[in-house]
Amino acid sequence: MGCIDANKSVEVVSNYYMLLFPTHYFNEGIPGTIIDALAAGIPVIARRWCFCDEMIADNINGIVYEFEEPEKLEKAIRFAIEHPIEIFEMKFKCIQKAKEYMYNTVLEQVSNTLQGL
Repeated sequence: MGCIDANKSVEVVSNYYMLLFPTHYFNEGIPGTIIDALAAGIPVIARRWCFCDEMIADNINGIVYEFEEPEKLEKAIRFAIEHPIEIFEMKFKCIQKAKEYMYNTVLEQVSNTLQGL
């Protein structure tokens, strides 16, 4: 649907049912798009890239399918459509996970690490 101003990304993403992240890059980093979705309470359907499990817990705050099995994307989408109650329950877990990426949380972690040096 085009580009979104970074200051409005969470607001815009919050209008959607889920975020699809079928990356082709196993070495994908930590995508800001997924952090935005989590902050908006939007579960993610993602292909399991190398850092996926740090952000998305399968059937907790999203649906994950194996990187080597891209054909499982369709099955994940069908599950999401057919199980709206489970998807709704994931929304709360998304917001909890997003707190790990918030400025104050990260700043506290960096500060604690530096104090320990």
